[in-house]
Amino acid sequence: VEQGPTHVLNPAPVAIQQVIDVDGVPAWVNVAPFSTAATEDVLPEWFGEIVHVREDKNEWHINNGHLYVSISHDGTITSLSNGARNVLPEGQFPTFTLRNDRPAEYDAWDIDMADANAPATMTLHNGVAALVEHSPMRAIVECSYATEASQFTVRYTISAGSPRLDISLDANWQENEQRLQWCLPTDVHAREAVFGTQFGHVRRPRHANTSWDLAQFEVCGHRYAAVHEPRFGVALLADGPRGYDVRDNQIRLTVLRAPRFPDPFADRGRQKIEWSVLLTDGDPIVHGIELEASRIAHPLRIVDGVPQVTPFHVDVDIDGVMISALKPADNDNGDIIIRLWETTGGRANGALTVPGFAVVSDCDALEVPCGDAWHTTDGAIQLTLEAFQIRTLRLSK
Repeated sequence: VEQGPTHVLNPAPVAIQQVIDVDGVPAWVNVAPFSTAATEDVLPEWFGEIVHVREDKNEWHINNGHLYVSISHDGTITSLSNGARNVLPEGQFPTFTLRNDRPAEYDAWDIDMADANAPATMTLHNGVAALVEHSPMRAIVECSYATEASQFTVRYTISAGSPRLDISLDANWQENEQRLQWCLPTDVHAREAVFGTQFGHVRRPRHANTSWDLAQFEVCGHRYAAVHEPRFGVALLADGPRGYDVRDNQIRLTVLRAPRFPDPFADRGRQKIEWSVLLTDGDPIVHGIELEASRIAHPLRIVDGVPQVTPFHVDVDIDGVMISALKPADNDNGDIIIRLWETTGGRANGALTVPGFAVVSDCDALEVPCGDAWHTTDGAIQLTLEAFQIRTLRLSK
């Protein structure tokens, strides 16, 4: 790293144009996939909506042209909309709740249905909320909650250009056999919820019509959980696998647990957990949820100076297809391994362009070629992927 302005490294397979935090100060970045870029102190001239905040006697009204959020002075989110439709049902608001968590077996692994269905205890507000930051780049509202044993500080962030409400929880977690959930009520009429998996997604019912449905009360979702109508939807996104309980009109995110076996002090102490709310124009699978989830799962790396790395130029012009891995071949002969996957559940055709590479072949996960090699056309590779197919390519110069 050479001396110079602050830069970021983008390990994500998608371009990132967003406000980031550099030592507590907001900065703007515009960085291509697998590349580096300098941060900027101000928004670019071509940028559209900035963050607007209006305060009345009871709440703050914050919007960035994509997302419109109202937060009361006690920290309650009272409205969450895309400007046309509020996702919250009338009179219902997001809450933090505590539930008993005493499974009959496998304390640190299982969640029993009786505990999941039992009444929950709402965490209590601890003081008033505060607008701790307001600039054209972002606005942050901070509030506190507490139980008899634990304390929580929650920050709601709305950034310029972002379709997400970003939420962070700093906790001093000292509970025993309790489970903390964040519950988001939704005014969305959907029979099913969709949950991300490692390479794809699954759908689960929101009702308990049969014993099979009843048993699916907690689902492990990689990256996201979402519900949607044909022209409107809402999703929770996180940087890894989380437990979600989606039933009736609520999406419940399991934030923290406090098991006593095999480790009687598991997860106790200081914890920081982050997640986001994303509103979509319909089915999130076809409206780019995987792109937004990738930005969260592969956060930018901030470098104090100019990193001496060569950006890797690759262009995926195939709808619904993303890169999951990009690496040098294990035998260190100059070849490159690219692993792609189809994200929507349908066949996809298009071109992958990697300048500087002339020969490509399919290979397995161990990088052993499986099939004949063929030549690219000026680095362009025509590909077809079946629904949810994972395809690994070996590229040579």
